[in-house]
Amino acid sequence: MINITTFAECGLGVIAAGVGVASSFQYWLTGETIYDSYASVFMASTVVLGSALLLSKNAKALVGETLPVEDVEYLIFKLEEDDVVDSVHDVKTEVLGLDTVRFKAEIEFNAEAITRKIMNLYEIPSDESKQLFDDVSLLNTEVEVEDWVMKNNAMYQTALSSELQRIENIVKSHLAEAHFKNFYIDLELW
Repeated sequence: MINITTFAECGLGVIAAGVGVASSFQYWLTGETIYDSYASVFMASTVVLGSALLLSKNAKALVGETLPVEDVEYLIFKLEEDDVVDSVHDVKTEVLGLDTVRFKAEIEFNAEAITRKIMNLYEIPSDESKQLFDDVSLLNTEVEVEDWVMKNNAMYQTALSSELQRIENIVKSHLAEAHFKNFYIDLELW
């Protein structure tokens, strides 16, 4: 299927060429050079006006535009509403063409909320907090403490990666609802 811009360019070219052929024919019939001058002015005007119209109509697609402010504000609100997100910074968006969008943001995560999720520590005291206390109480040497810290830091790193992926899926879901098919999402830790 031909796109409207290509059709308009071709149409203007055919019209200008038709005027050029007609003026050449008029010159051949009458010998008057004025027809050639009129045709040259008409053809140049057609190209200039047609190009200006097409460029102004397609400037947003050529240069790129950002997502509407309401969409960006909604996404920030939606992300900051999540328990594991403290804040969202440095949000940049760019719409590329009709169905592609780029979204970049820095996310400040709530380490305490992620830790509570990992350890299932939503209430204290609880069975989980008692188990954690018992586990820590059994640590007798520096090596055991270091091993315990390393194990928990590894768990935190895995959980942070999972949360980053989950937040990215929230962004993708919203952008898909806005009828974008292709996403370039870049979420970084703040």
